[in-house]
Amino acid sequence: MEEVKKRKYSIDLLRVISMIGIIMIHVINQGGVLKNIDILSANYVIINILNTLVMCSVNLFAMISGYLYIKKNKFNYKSIVNLILTVFFYSVIITIIFYGFNLFNVRQEGIKRLVYSLFPAIAGRYWYITCYVFLFFMIPYMNKFILNFEKDEFRNFIFVTFILFSALSMFGVFDFFRINSGYSPFWLIYCYFVGAYIKLHPETTETKKLLVILISLILMATFLNYVAIIIKVIVLKQSGLTSLFIVYNSPLILCASIIIFKLFVNYNMERNHILEIASKTSFGVYIIHGNMLIYDFVLKNRFAFLSTQKTIIILIGIIVISVLIYIVCAVIDQIRIYLFKIFNIKSAGEFCDKKIKKILLEGERGIWKK
Repeated sequence: MEEVKKRKYSIDLLRVISMIGIIMIHVINQGGVLKNIDILSANYVIINILNTLVMCSVNLFAMISGYLYIKKNKFNYKSIVNLILTVFFYSVIITIIFYGFNLFNVRQEGIKRLVYSLFPAIAGRYWYITCYVFLFFMIPYMNKFILNFEKDEFRNFIFVTFILFSALSMFGVFDFFRINSGYSPFWLIYCYFVGAYIKLHPETTETKKLLVILISLILMATFLNYVAIIIKVIVLKQSGLTSLFIVYNSPLILCASIIIFKLFVNYNMERNHILEIASKTSFGVYIIHGNMLIYDFVLKNRFAFLSTQKTIIILIGIIVISVLIYIVCAVIDQIRIYLFKIFNIKSAGEFCDKKIKKILLEGERGIWKK
């Protein structure tokens, strides 16, 4: 019962909402909704506001890790091994289905596509999973580093790295520290630090004030992004509908992410079994719908039909489709979890956990220095 009392279920809710937000990013962009709307229309501006809001989702996922793991005394690697096995499981199963039934004439794509489908990391896909694996192995060392900080020192560290990793990106001239618009393990590590700071040094801020700041940040980011796109496409006659104002490491997106995170941290809710189950399938949902074959063939321009609808229909359509994708993928992942239990896959995680700990322990004893 003690563990239940300590668990913060608003974080589970945030994890589920963040994953739905990530799906919405894919529906809006890869699904072809935004690029098929006239950039001079009101619909384009409104859908851009939604797109700006959900862009916070990736940052929130990393902040959740910092919030949950910073005070963990015992650390095991079973969960990360299970995550890697889950990626491999879905990569193999989805590839067999696509190639077995030759869906979307995938066999014509050649052997290179087949290899990439089986081993997506080689093709640079599942970027978040790849970065998260790196982050996960760094957590014990980052925690030791973080816990040595006094509050003021930690805040100063967060501010300095904010300037280096986020604020400088606004100039858009050089990516000095290879943050790559947030598609980087270093950016996830920074978000982990932010989540850890909020956990270690909680500050109470009035909800209304947080909401006003959040709305202001989202509108400002959307406006600046829209102006940049108009200048780029209409004035300069260049292609492309992206700018540096709506990327993961944008200062405005980062600050909005922090505000959203604080809103959920400040919110207390009762235990919810359905929410717990849904939360546990979040990574599975990402792995399934973000699979290379599904992302490139099933999702691509699949929802472009929404672009011709009225604003309210577009918004409802994006939300409903994203929620349905989450539910379907969550159900599928529950089946995967059941299969893993039947075949005792967790024993592989426990075995790897012992081996990893042994290697790291030997390293700490100086064996690697010889």
